[in-house]
Amino acid sequence: MGASLSLMAIVDEREIFDHERLPFLKIAPYIAAKVGILWPLAFFQTAVFLLLIDLLRSTVIRADASFFGLGYCLACLTPITWAATGLGLVISAAANRNKPLANFVLPLVMIAQIVFTFT
Repeated sequence: MGASLSLMAIVDEREIFDHERLPFLKIAPYIAAKVGILWPLAFFQTAVFLLLIDLLRSTVIRADASFFGLGYCLACLTPITWAATGLGLVISAAANRNKPLANFVLPLVMIAQIVFTFT
């Protein structure tokens, strides 16, 4: 969710970024601003998704114990959403000005992640 949220962040603003970079805009504050906004949004979005899955699991499947706990969310959700947001920004920066390329590359990267997770 974090990768898809941040996927078009740099590609959409690439012409503006190139124009503003010449006089005064530095890369580090620009990326920090993107991460500072997109990461909390990805964290919140993923937390709501996981809570809904936990709610459905406990009501529909009638599981006795909660699958996700607060410790799980804090331990896993923070670095996972951080990495996913960074991955989306890297793909967005690598696509340069080609918006369809960014949308094409993300599913391929996610498939590779799924394949190498189970090996």
